[in-house]
Amino acid sequence: MKEQFVVLFRHGIAEPHGSGPDDERALTDTGRKRMAEIAPRFAEIFPKAKRVISSPLKRAVQTAEYLARSLALDVELSDALRPGRDPEEARKLIASIGERRLILVGHEPSLTSIMLHLTKLGSGGGMELKKGGCYAVRIGDGDARLEWMLAPRALRS
Repeated sequence: MKEQFVVLFRHGIAEPHGSGPDDERALTDTGRKRMAEIAPRFAEIFPKAKRVISSPLKRAVQTAEYLARSLALDVELSDALRPGRDPEEARKLIASIGERRLILVGHEPSLTSIMLHLTKLGSGGGMELKKGGCYAVRIGDGDARLEWMLAPRALRS
């Protein structure tokens, strides 16, 4: 298996729970503004990304669109990235993709669960991505390791 580098990216700031159906919660004005700042900076950090795959929920798709635009890519959707899905579904999705550099956009605590499942790091000790933050995981030779974790503040600076 060739090595893959996967970024697990949490959606930006969205409308609060209870403001409508969960699938339709959109990014807020602040969420859109911050993603407009984060996306070009992220493209400088991860310029060789080949695919952007998102949860089909509106806030994740909107976040993925900012990232994809900054990288001149399209957004693909996958139910494996919906909240609460078994992390094994995301592992299978990653394994089924031939590209070496991927961005997966989704939700917490699912993204942390996916990272922990891939890296076999255990419970994670309360790790959680802030909205607009990301993990980067290198996968190869039968193992995976967490390469870095970036807070949205670091991506905006």
